[in-house]
Amino acid sequence: MVLFGWYIGAMSVTTLLPGLASMKPNTALGLALCGISLWLMNAGEPASSSGKLSRAFGRCFAFVVLALGLATLGEYFFHWNLGIDQLLFIDRLGDGHSIPGRMSPPTAVCLTVLGLALALIPFETRRGTRPAQFLSLFSALISLMACLGYLYSAISFYQIVSYTGMAIHTALTVLLLSLGVLVSPADRGFAAIFSRDSLGGIVLRRLLPPALLVPVVIGWFRMEGQKAGWYGTEFGLALMITINVMVFSIVIYLCAIRIDQIALARDESERALQESRIGLLTMNYTFESVIDACPLPVVTLDRQSNVHVWNHAAESLFGWSPLEVRGRPISLTPEDRREEFQSIIEILEQGESVSGIQTVMLTRMDTKVTVTLWAAPIIEGSRGFSGCVLIMEDAALRNSSRVASGNGSRAETPA
Repeated sequence: MVLFGWYIGAMSVTTLLPGLASMKPNTALGLALCGISLWLMNAGEPASSSGKLSRAFGRCFAFVVLALGLATLGEYFFHWNLGIDQLLFIDRLGDGHSIPGRMSPPTAVCLTVLGLALALIPFETRRGTRPAQFLSLFSALISLMACLGYLYSAISFYQIVSYTGMAIHTALTVLLLSLGVLVSPADRGFAAIFSRDSLGGIVLRRLLPPALLVPVVIGWFRMEGQKAGWYGTEFGLALMITINVMVFSIVIYLCAIRIDQIALARDESERALQESRIGLLTMNYTFESVIDACPLPVVTLDRQSNVHVWNHAAESLFGWSPLEVRGRPISLTPEDRREEFQSIIEILEQGESVSGIQTVMLTRMDTKVTVTLWAAPIIEGSRGFSGCVLIMEDAALRNSSRVASGNGSRAETPA
């Protein structure tokens, strides 16, 4: 808009109000390039090809802004005239300070810092700090001082003697751009802390805006009241301090209430979680007791065939105690049955169960035992197959019990 104002000669757009400093064409161009660079540096995914291309173009625009700011500072410090001040438009009005068309020294510093900060947005140190965010604080401080200078009529805050001053819309735009760099990227550095759902993030969101705005507003009202003759300096100062103390006390109290509510809710959640853990622990003990009381050998294996559950019946059948096998891989199958057992594991990995298969297994003494096997997979949500449960029955004991029951029935028949 300012560039268009220079093009059509609408000086009200360049100065906003009569008597104020104007935004120079180079300043408007630099700020526009900063906005485009900031947009490109945050466009697309960083790892994608489009994101990398956007960042490359954004960095190019940032270097143009950096060069513009450094060139203007070189003109001030070394008394150069590089011919860039009126390259876009001729400044025929001037403001009686410095060279026509040349941006103010604070503006040149801000553009230099912003250009460097924009170029460093992707960079992060090993400790997680981002230099771009710290640089943006410096330009934000300069622009904030200029805004306060206009608000409180403190000319030295936005203008250096014998040089042109920073325009009010220049200061506001630099402040917004600095805040944009400060929260880029949105998930790292200051922006991550500010948006985090933690106690620190909540305190920062609730206390930082009042800390920035309340003293400025109250100070302005106090100054205007003193100008109007409503009170003197001492009374105005005491009134400003009293209102500041009162407002911040209320803000801190409300923030403390919110934090207390969150802390109580988290304590309740932790208490419920602890109770659920105790309940799960009790269920685990009950499960282990049921498994130990089972007359059949019960074994659970994980994906790596490490033993997790090994009941007393399994100890009686195979000879290993639970302490010897728990958490370790153990091979219960002889060499000639390895492929058969592996095929059973593959069936379980597919989510299917195995029922009543007769196979051969080895005991601790390398004795072969014929068992009847039942097996089922252990599925853990999205992780899928995470192990299996094996239930076995000694075929010899089963046959002997059948023989005993058969003899008993034949002995009872004559009677």
